[in-house]
Amino acid sequence: MMRLEGVPAGSVRALLPRLSAAFDKMAQKSNGRWHADDVLRFIEARDMQLWLVIDGITIKAVVLTEIIRYPRRTALRFVACVGIGWREWAHLRSGIMEWGKANGCDLFEALAPRKWRHF
Repeated sequence: MMRLEGVPAGSVRALLPRLSAAFDKMAQKSNGRWHADDVLRFIEARDMQLWLVIDGITIKAVVLTEIIRYPRRTALRFVACVGIGWREWAHLRSGIMEWGKANGCDLFEALAPRKWRHF
């Protein structure tokens, strides 16, 4: 059964062997915003949050979010997403959004290419 898991910041380094390819791909698609090692640093500093979509023992997707505080609103921004079979797990993003609401977010936004508008 497919499930969504938020990864505690202190647990990320232990998962690096399974996540490094996803972090590399996120960096490649960041338009120069960051490198793969920056992703790890952001998560460990709790500036970004890491989410995994897991099916059995297979990681189907790796999602990166951050909380942005604007003067009048607080947003949960989907920063990056790397995965396969998105139609199978896209509904799980509601769990991330619920986490955002529980953490004071009242706005949701995404850094994404146009082809991801439907996500």
